[in-house]
Amino acid sequence: MHKMHERLLKTIALEVERLETAIAALIKATPRFAELAEIIESVPGLASTTSAGVIAMMPELGQVNDKIAAALLGTAPYDDDSGKRRGERHIKGGRRRIRNIFYMACLGASTQHNPCSRPSIVA
Repeated sequence: MHKMHERLLKTIALEVERLETAIAALIKATPRFAELAEIIESVPGLASTTSAGVIAMMPELGQVNDKIAAALLGTAPYDDDSGKRRGERHIKGGRRRIRNIFYMACLGASTQHNPCSRPSIVA
């Protein structure tokens, strides 16, 4: 059973690698996608997986303004004001799958490239 499990894991890993290669080739072959990928990957910590996800799940990217893009991503702050009351700002809505991909990429980037975000090791 263990050998069969290992064999299945290898097969899945090879298939994932083939898909990632095909996606990378498609992005390189399409000038607009290649340009977007170059811009996205210029941000420290964002790599090909993030750029491929953003390009695939946000086809409006580069065609809408920053506020609309932030709203589609789910990172736009919305107010909770009523009359004279000023409530808290919250982010909400957007496309959950791309927001999750972007969040994980930003979390990894912040811990790698921002000294204040790095977990401290107490001895």
